[in-house]
Order: sequence, then structure tokens, then C-alpha cells
Amino acid sequence: MQMRKGKVISLISLTTVSALILGAGITYAWYANGEELRLGNMNIALSAEPELSIGIKQNDGEIKYYQDQLPKEAFGDFKGNFKPVSTMYKSTWLGSDEFPRFKDTYTRPIATDESSFKMTNDADGDQFLSMELYLKSTADVYVGIDPGSTWFKGNDDINKDKAKGLRSMYSDLTEDEIRANLNKIEKSMRFSILDGDKFHIIDPHKESETTFAAPLDLNADKFYDVYSKDGETREFLFGEYQNADKIVYKDNATTNYSTYTAFDARHMAGVKSIDMAESIKNGLEVAVEDSMSLEDVGKNAKLIPLRNNTPKRIVFSIYIEGWDRDNTTLSAYGAFLASIKLKVTRENFDL
Repeated sequence: MQMRKGKVISLISLTTVSALILGAGITYAWYANGEELRLGNMNIALSAEPELSIGIKQNDGEIKYYQDQLPKEAFGDFKGNFKPVSTMYKSTWLGSDEFPRFKDTYTRPIATDESSFKMTNDADGDQFLSMELYLKSTADVYVGIDPGSTWFKGNDDINKDKAKGLRSMYSDLTEDEIRANLNKIEKSMRFSILDGDKFHIIDPHKESETTFAAPLDLNADKFYDVYSKDGETREFLFGEYQNADKIVYKDNATTNYSTYTAFDARHMAGVKSIDMAESIKNGLEVAVEDSMSLEDVGKNAKLIPLRNNTPKRIVFSIYIEGWDRDNTTLSAYGAFLASIKLKVTRENFDL
């Protein structure tokens, strides 16, 4: 079984994955070193398609195939920890690497170090789940996602108990309100399939586009982070973007928000605040997550082409997208369940 960084493993379809938040500290979203999600009980299965099988490469190079469910030993030494990462800057590796490279969190911005507010280092392999696997069919077919059997959702049973322990930390919320926030972890979960130079990102709860750039509050003082240069104090713009000279600033901007998050903070008085809408109109190019909803996936019958009895290597990943605006303080303590299934969608006449 091929691994990367000691934490990249091989599997296929997750039908019951529970993740538990460990630790007691408050987290302020992915760029401030959030708590860990941990995998619990796993039931790994393949969608009921008799002509489709899933394989894992063994240490001797042979591929062992399964028709139904993968055994627990297929996971190797993966510890099941999750921390928010991002697929921003995927153009820097796509087409030249056999595994996806997820970008790490932001911690403390430094004006003279672009890696502290633009392209961060690659995330460690224990922050997400990436699995090398092989698909094989007895006919020329296409394989796609089964949208009716694919989902992420909050693990309400675990989150109900977790809410009781967090009550003292969030005294302004009721236990039911805390529980509801914990269940929101489902909205920032993603899974992806790397097939050669094609990288498919699926957001099961997609409601709008996720942008990869914004002002942020990393130190949780409820003000967007700033820097000083040439006698002016300006807000940092974090993320993946081009044409920074097109950023439009305004003086003494105000922000109204009902709930504080690192995405929704105040503009500090007396600083040059970023006007994102006007900046984009002015020519600032902001990267957007290239993701599909389950509805989009259901319409894509030609996701993965297979040749008759010919193994197709893919890399399957599950991760938390840090730039998802639902990935905030309280939700990051949540536990989740997942079901992800592949199925044959149609015959392949294109070969």
C-alpha cells in the first residue's frame, strides 16, 4: 500500500464515518490552529455494482481487490485526525504530482513574508485523509458519484453530549443552540478525487461559491488584521489572488454582523480597510473553489472512465475546507458522519 508522509492511505467508500473533536480550547477557524477531528467507527463499502471492484496496492506491488467492503487493516497506521486545510493554489501542483497538496493554516501574518498571508506551506498528511486506490470493471464504463447515497452530516448523538461539556464556555448560548452549531461541521466538509491531471472537488452542502481570499482576524481580537507601511496602516488580504495593486481601500469603514467569526470582524478605526466588492470591480482577481454540488455530480455521468479489466488509479480525499465560511469557532468542535459511494453510471463508448 502506497503512503505519503506516513499518513496517506488507501480506501474507497465511507458509509459510516464519525469524527470527534478532542481538546478543550476555543478555536477561531482553520487559520488559527483549530481543534482536531478524529475518525471513529468506520464501515467501508462499495456501492452495489457487481461489475465494479476496488483495489489497494500491497507492499509487494500487487493489487488486492474487494467487491464489497474493505477490512480495517486497509487503513494502515492512519490515526484519523482532521484539521482544516484548503485546495487554494492547486494550480501549483496539479498535473505534476501523484497526490493532492492541501495548503496549511494561517497563523500570524507578516507583511514582508507572503507565505504568512498568501500561499502557505503544504499541510501535513495527518490533517486530512488521502487514499490511493484502484478501480476496475468487467466492461468499458464510466464511474460517478451516487448522490442519493452520498452525504456529510453532523453526528447529533455525539454533539448532543459534547454540547453539555461546552455549556460553561458558551454561557450566552443554550445547550440546544450549541448542539446546532456543532452539527454545522457538515457544511465545511469536502471530498475529492484526483484522476491523473483531473481534480474533482465535491461539496455536498454547496449553496454558493467559496472564495479563497478575504480579510481575516487571526488573533481573535474581533478586528481584521493590519500592517503598517509608508506611514499608512492597512488591512491584510489573505488567500489566493492576483493584481494586488487593484485593491481598493476606504477610510473608517464599519461592519455590522450578528455573530462574530474570523471572517466577520470589525474594521479598525483609522486604517485603510479593504472594500472587496470594489476591488474586484477594479481588477483584483480572487480565486474561487472549483467544486461541484451533489446535483452537479449527479449530472456528470462521465466522471471516471474505465477500460475493461484495466486498473485505474485515483486518489480519494476527505478534508475540511478552511475557507468555507461555515468553518468557524463552535462548529469546529463538532462530530460528523459521512457516506460516500461510487457507482457505474453508463457504458463507455468514447474509448
